[in-house]
Amino acid sequence: DIQKRNTITATFLEAQAMLGLGDTKRARRKLERVLQLDRNHAMAADLLNGPPAPDLVRQATSAVEENL
Repeated sequence: DIQKRNTITATFLEAQAMLGLGDTKRARRKLERVLQLDRNHAMAADLLNGPPAPDLVRQATSAVEENL
C-alpha cells in the first residue's frame, strides 16, 4: 500500500527532524508510531533502542534519501 509506505517514511523523517532539533520525547513518539505501522523498520528500531548518536542519525538520513 503506497499510502501506508508514504506515511511510514514521512513519520520516520519527522522523527529524524525531532532528533536533530533535540526534541527526543517527540522523536520517540514518532519512532514508536513508525514501528506500529512497520514492526520491521530497522532504522526506526535502531534509533529508538539506542542513544541517538550523530553518526547513526546521518547514516539513517542518507539511507532514506537513497530510497527517495
